[in-house]
Amino acid sequence: RKQKQKPGQSQSQSQHSNSNPNPNPNQNQDNSSSSTKSIDGCQICGKDDDHAHLLLCEACNDEYHTYCLTPPLTSVPEGDFFCHKCKPLLSIFVNNNDELDRKVSSLGPIYTKRFGEIIWAAGGNGFGWWPACIYDPRLTVGNARKLALKHLGKKHLVYFFGCAE
Repeated sequence: RKQKQKPGQSQSQSQHSNSNPNPNPNQNQDNSSSSTKSIDGCQICGKDDDHAHLLLCEACNDEYHTYCLTPPLTSVPEGDFFCHKCKPLLSIFVNNNDELDRKVSSLGPIYTKRFGEIIWAAGGNGFGWWPACIYDPRLTVGNARKLALKHLGKKHLVYFFGCAE
């Protein structure tokens, strides 16, 4: 569950401010028809207030007040929040029939407590040691998911920092 926090706002969040990033005063500043326009604050009412009730979508980082949603929420939900645009995309990740989710859950904390841990991992022949993150295999798709299923309980799945693959 994420809630908006103004102090310590990240650079990606500050890029969505309402200030005009265009230094050219002669250019039309009305971007309301732009498909890339981003609203800082609630995507429904447009207000950037009442942060205790402002939810961030886990997938797209759009913001929504609990009471602006249809139907409105009476409280901040437990767990992750996904907006109406991202919920349909979840089926790509949730509808895996390979039993990986169940198998990972049955491993216990001795294996799963390391998810998210930053480590030095062997990068293969000629690469030496490289910083990596132990990745939760339930968040994978495609070949990485098949690889995780094959080595589950024996090896951790890692993501190497600086790797584009």
